[in-house]
Amino acid sequence: MITMLTILYPVLALFMIFVNVDGKQTCLAPKEKTIIKTIRNSMQQLNSQITGLEDSLKLTVKETSGCQKGWTRYRNHCYFFGLNKLDWFEAQRYCHKHGSTLAKVDDATENAWISAKTNELQLHDVFLLWLGGSDLKDGQWIWMADFSPFTYVNWHKGSGEPNGGTKENCLNLLNYQKYKGTWNDLPCGDKILYLCKKNLRCDCNSKKTSN
Repeated sequence: MITMLTILYPVLALFMIFVNVDGKQTCLAPKEKTIIKTIRNSMQQLNSQITGLEDSLKLTVKETSGCQKGWTRYRNHCYFFGLNKLDWFEAQRYCHKHGSTLAKVDDATENAWISAKTNELQLHDVFLLWLGGSDLKDGQWIWMADFSPFTYVNWHKGSGEPNGGTKENCLNLLNYQKYKGTWNDLPCGDKILYLCKKNLRCDCNSKKTSN
């Protein structure tokens, strides 16, 4: 690392080369040319270090974004839109395998983001993708991510959802185009797309970005 003294010394030397007692510019002797060469080399080293620092900062930003390749960040979580059709249990196992669960939707803003994202990805199936809710246990709708009861809901009102009784026990998001991302209960064995969700990872000490 170039120290402050190393940088300042050649700058001061350059000042002394061009200023004499009567304020006139002096001629460059071999010694002064050597000093200028030293200054040039020092500035090149400094520029190289600045470039290295910029690259390091870019890497840090990339690392602390926290989401692996193929995952999308929103707030403090990472989301994976599974584009191969699985039943609810298969989708949950896939998410677990990748350190996540089928998505728990915390509020209307998050639901709107998810729905808009499916539209951006041009996903148009009516029964669009699995979310992490189920009423398999005691008939109460809970999020399997943490077994908490629903505090926010966005059931599709036009068909009186949830309306499947004991035959439709798993939560899915309806499409954006017609249903604006409202919810529906569906038989857990149906095969549709799915959405995994996990906490944002921030490993600021890592030197490599995990994929």
